[in-house]
Amino acid sequence: MSKILKKSFKGFTLIELLVVIAIIGLLSTVIAAPITESRRKGRDAKKVADLRAISTALQLYAEDNGGDYPPDLSSLAPRYLQALPTNASSTVAARDKYMYAVYTDPGANNRRIGYHLGVKLESSNQGLNDDADCGGVTTALTGTAKPCVDQTTGSIPYTCITACTVSHTNYFANEAGQPVSTGATGDFGGGIDTSTTACTSAVTGTTACIYDLTN
Repeated sequence: MSKILKKSFKGFTLIELLVVIAIIGLLSTVIAAPITESRRKGRDAKKVADLRAISTALQLYAEDNGGDYPPDLSSLAPRYLQALPTNASSTVAARDKYMYAVYTDPGANNRRIGYHLGVKLESSNQGLNDDADCGGVTTALTGTAKPCVDQTTGSIPYTCITACTVSHTNYFANEAGQPVSTGATGDFGGGIDTSTTACTSAVTGTTACIYDLTN
């Protein structure tokens, strides 16, 4: 009887254990990849939604202030936004920070006539198909570079009376890991990207996946 019991309760061999461990490891890898990507897309979706809400708040602010946009995003809460999104704070990681640049026209009593709002996404997103993809102020459209403010005489929707200046607050200050200016002081490049762009860790260029909005 004891011999039968011993045979019935025989344990796994070392090889069998290694095979089971290998299978579990493989399954974990297969399952983890889509979960990680899903989390990235979830974070990106929130960023896009936040920026659209901020853009709406900026327009409401301008309507109440003679066409002037605020000098910083903190001016929007609590009147135009119930609360400022976490990623709009100055303490959030640079890679997730919401960037905000303002265009001021010295020839129009220093009115802040425009803005540039953006954030870096972690993966491709449908929002990249219809964002601004702009950066800076210029007097001419050259190549694929698209300015947020075109100062060419008679340009639409507006022209600066005097050369516009670009300023920003601590929401982006050319910090390590953040998109930096590619031609306009104090502004960031919006990139030229779409929903099919393979996003990289780059902070500038066509694969940086910068979702940006302007007025």
